[in-house]
Amino acid sequence: MFRMPRQRYTEEFKREAVKLAEAAVRKLMQLYGIRARHKRRYKATTDSKHSLPDAPNILNPQFSIFVQYCE
Repeated sequence: MFRMPRQRYTEEFKREAVKLAEAAVRKLMQLYGIRARHKRRYKATTDSKHSLPDAPNILNPQFSIFVQYCE
């Protein structure tokens, strides 16, 4: 469950035995310029449904597997 910073600060003040209403916390946050950070939206950066051909494999790796057994 996502909680706004104002609610988290209010709970923190309660734990520290400081009595502050949530409205007072909001006013203090406005006074000091404390704002919530929003999560960024997911942005797809790859278009896999394009009509362009695949790039040629110019490296053409040739792998040989060498296995050495320790006895």
